Amino acid sequence: RGLANILQIGGFVELARRDVATARAWFTESLDLYQELKDEYNVNALIEGMGLIAYFQGDYKAARTYLEKSLDWYRSQQMKDGLGSVLRWLGDLERVSGSYEQAAIDYREALQYNSEVDLPLAVAVTLHRLGQVTLCEGKAGDAQSLFLDSLRLHYKGESRQGIVECLAGLAGVAVLQKEFEHAAKLFGA
Repeated sequence: RGLANILQIGGFVELARRDVATARAWFTESLDLYQELKDEYNVNALIEGMGLIAYFQGDYKAARTYLEKSLDWYRSQQMKDGLGSVLRWLGDLERVSGSYEQAAIDYREALQYNSEVDLPLAVAVTLHRLGQVTLCEGKAGDAQSLFLDSLRLHYKGESRQGIVECLAGLAGVAVLQKEFEHAAKLFGA
């Protein structure tokens, strides 16, 4: 169990660093160990992880297969934090394919679960992604509101990456509104 835990944690660290080859190798070894231990929770976490690897490699079909399998397990266990995470990634798959309406549905459901289990940074990330979809749909005012709500949570949680992403989103709103000087200042920030 200790080795499985270390491999899983290390795999997620490597995934965050975008070293997907190392993450995949560690996830695969950890998954085998957790399956031997009959540890369904961690098996499912690694299935979600394999979905993320596929997503970052641009293999969206495989990503969807893994993530939907993970989603089914989280639903069967009524695990709201897991549901919020997987739905956010499924929303990303829809967004990158241009299916903005379905992406928004996934993000709103993820937002509900993230809020219910009080995960403010997950709420912030989900609000930002919903803002991206809304911006792509040309709804500048709604997108601006979502980015500002996300920015407040990222600021409170001291998430520098989230703050930067929200400023970029707000710059996108300014571009859509043809406020190019304001957009340049936001991109500069």
